[in-house]
Amino acid sequence: MNRNKLTKKALAGIMSAAMLAAMPVYAENEESKDMTVEYLQDTTYTLSIPESITLSSTAEKKVKNIGVSAVNTTPAEKVKVKIKSGITNNQVELVRQDYTGTKVVSDVTDKDGNKVSNGFVVAEFQDMSTVPVAGANTNILNFSAVKDSAGGTVKAGSYSGTIVFEADVVDRIETPETF
Repeated sequence: MNRNKLTKKALAGIMSAAMLAAMPVYAENEESKDMTVEYLQDTTYTLSIPESITLSSTAEKKVKNIGVSAVNTTPAEKVKVKIKSGITNNQVELVRQDYTGTKVVSDVTDKDGNKVSNGFVVAEFQDMSTVPVAGANTNILNFSAVKDSAGGTVKAGSYSGTIVFEADVVDRIETPETF
């Protein structure tokens, strides 16, 4: 029986040693540990477009207040304001309110007198500045004196049309489109 008791004790010792070998052993105690603290402020802006303008049949009209307010972009982004729709053949079309289909048009140009169309970038803004980015088109659109779309005399009445602007957040360094 002594022998059986010794065998059990030896077996128990071998099992204990095997369990100790399987347990992880940490050689060093960590004195400190880093924690990353993060915050993300998304790009924000408010599109600022005049609600309306009144054109003339005798003089050009300049609109300069097309842009953004409360702009805050990341260093890699800018806000691009462009004409989405409302320009046809470089003109804005205004329809007489009596629903007779009578139309007048006004040529629309940029600050340098170049004709504009849908998709034209009016201005770009970045960082926290409401001043357009240098080198980009300024936030100016010129409207010519109104003229009859058929070339005749402008008929009396109230006319209206709509130009739709849109703003997009884009990369500051744009890659050229591939065709």
